[in-house]
Order: sequence, then C-alpha cells, then structure tokens
Amino acid sequence: MSNYIYNDDFTDLTENESNEKKGLSNNLIIILVVACAVFSLIFGLIGGMLVSRNSQPIKTEVYTNTIYKAPVANQIVTAEGEAAKLADVVDLVRDSVVEIQTEYVVHSYYQAVRSGAGSGVIVGEYQLDGIKSGYNIITNAHVIQGQNANEIATKITVILRDGTQYSANCVGYDIDGDIAIVRIEETEKTLSCASFSADNDLRVGDSVIAIGNPLGELGGSVTTGVISALDREIEIDGNIMNLMQTNAAINPGNSGGGLFDMSGRLVGIVNAKSSGTGIEGLGFAIPSKDACKMYEDIINYGYVKDKPFIGAVFADYIDGAVRIYSLEKGYNEKVFRTGDKIIAINGTEISSASDIGFIIRKSEIGSKLEFTVIRDRKQITVEATVFEYTPKIN
Repeated sequence: MSNYIYNDDFTDLTENESNEKKGLSNNLIIILVVACAVFSLIFGLIGGMLVSRNSQPIKTEVYTNTIYKAPVANQIVTAEGEAAKLADVVDLVRDSVVEIQTEYVVHSYYQAVRSGAGSGVIVGEYQLDGIKSGYNIITNAHVIQGQNANEIATKITVILRDGTQYSANCVGYDIDGDIAIVRIEETEKTLSCASFSADNDLRVGDSVIAIGNPLGELGGSVTTGVISALDREIEIDGNIMNLMQTNAAINPGNSGGGLFDMSGRLVGIVNAKSSGTGIEGLGFAIPSKDACKMYEDIINYGYVKDKPFIGAVFADYIDGAVRIYSLEKGYNEKVFRTGDKIIAINGTEISSASDIGFIIRKSEIGSKLEFTVIRDRKQITVEATVFEYTPKIN
C-alpha cells in the first residue's frame, strides 16, 4: 500500500434529499413525461424548418495561447544591487497562484453535492480569434475530478488573491500525469502569470517557496524549504510518478499550487505528501519540465502525447491475482482476453496492477512486450504491441 497521498483528503459533503421524487405520484410523472415528449417533437420540427431556411456556415473559433518560460536562473537583484530577499520573490510570484473550489454531484440513493478545494497557477494568456480573452491555469487533475477519476467537477471556481472570483471551465486533463488546465475569461484586468523554468538546473539543497491554499481556506499561504531530492519514484493510488521532493510544508489544499525557486521561476506543481502518522517534511511536486510538456500537449492536442498504451485495464483481485479487467478496441484485443491472469512481463514477475503500469510507462512506443499469462488453466506467452495513447472521439 502506498504511503503517499494526493492533497485532497478533505471535502464537505452536503446531503440534498430528492424530495421531488417523494412529492410526485407515478401517474403525474407519466403525464409530465408524455407532455414533454409532445412539446419536444413540435418545437423540434419547427426548429428544424427554421434552421433549414436560415442555415449559416459554422464559424470556426481559433484559439492561440502564450506560455511564459524563464530559461536563466539569475538571482533577482533589487534596485540597490543586492540579492533579493525571500519577501521580494514572494511579492513577485504570489499573485499568479490562485485558489480553486469545486463542486460535484455524488450519485447515491440521496443526491449529494461534494465540495473540494485546491490551488492553481496562472501560466499564460489565451486569445480567441486574435482577441485576448482570458487566462490558462495549471493545476492537478485530482483537484478538479468529480466522483470518479474520469469525471470532472460540475462547477469550478477560481479565486484570485484579492478575492475576485471567476467561473472556470476545464480545457483538458491527464490522470496519469495528474495535470489539468482550467480557463477563465478576463478581458479587462491584466493578471500576473508565472514563468515555467525551462532549465533542469535545480540542485538538491536549493531553496524553494511553496504557495497555495492549505486546508482549502488559507489561500496565498507561503512556506519555504529546500529541494530534498530531484527524481523520486513515488506510488500514489496505484500510479507511479517521478516527482521532486521538498521539505517545505505541504498540506491538503496545496495541491496544484506552485513551487518556486529564488529566481521566481515556477519549478514544480505541488501534488502530494506523505500520509504517514507523525511524518512531516515530505512533500512532492511535479517537475516543471514535465508539467510544462503536459500543459502544452493538452493545449495543442487535447491530450498528452507520447504516452505508451496497450489498450488493457488491469486489476488486482481479492485472491491476489492480477487480471485483465477490460480491453479497448483497436489495440491488443486480439492478443489478450478479459480474465487473463498476468504472471510476468518480459520475464519480470508481476504482483500488482501498478507493476504493469510501471513497465508500460517505461516502454518505447512501437516496442513489443512478452506477457506470460494463465488462460483456460494453461500458461501461455503472448506478445503485445506498445501503442501511443490517443483518446477515442465519440
């Protein structure tokens, strides 16, 4: 079991009983349904005629995006020629960090609305048809998730440090990389944007500043520390990630916030902490080079490119076996069968679904993986191709 968690382990749950169901008789419901169907048919026919008579070419909206990168790690120098103090760096970057509040419906016998909170960093402007329209904000995918991993919150609110609130929409996200992009419309104000670090010049021991929204109610909080490690292989919820480690205080609500160096560069996106009791000083962040690459891919393509994928979902079963739970068409559905028990890959013994995920993520697109499986009580070997993941468009 993983000893690391995403910083989203606090939420408010409000039960809203569905009284409407109790107040309507079955006969009334039937009448309403029939009436709605009749009116929908009538207005649909009228609308169809109007469209056919007044059809216009569909206007294609063109989005362009800017992203800011800071390639040089020069220390900030004040007007007096002295090296900047911590407070100077904080003043430079803190307005780029925002609070993010979410709401989503929990499906159960009673309808319930669950709320959550996290952080985000403004990292660029976007234009619609050549006109400045608003700003893009990077955060964690788990910050904006709904009830299930593949759902997003029904309501996303972004709050600036001065308290200004905006309704936001999700541009895209990547669960494996734990990155999401949300967008706000703002044409009048000029908002502060953070600059991604474009260099891999961080060293263990370098000072860093974490800014976020701990506990979901302390937006703009600043903590400091150092880089404790640059490339930690951490398992979170069965997902293995390579993260930076810091001893800057990280708390629930910091997820999606910024980790900055003493030049004011955005060097990481905070996303996890140790879940061990009494353990402090173990926070983690997605390195800026990885976060920036995912950001650009989501903005440009709608998904993260160059991700190895074999088209199978693996699951850990109660008997200790790892089996194929489902298959996606167009990949290796002729190689595998649902229910196949996975014994080894390329001779490496498999003990969990996360073991398989780790091997696949380290594989090159186009390569072959040799799976040892048990099928129909017989041990066989099959060869699967590693594809590039591309989302299916319905």
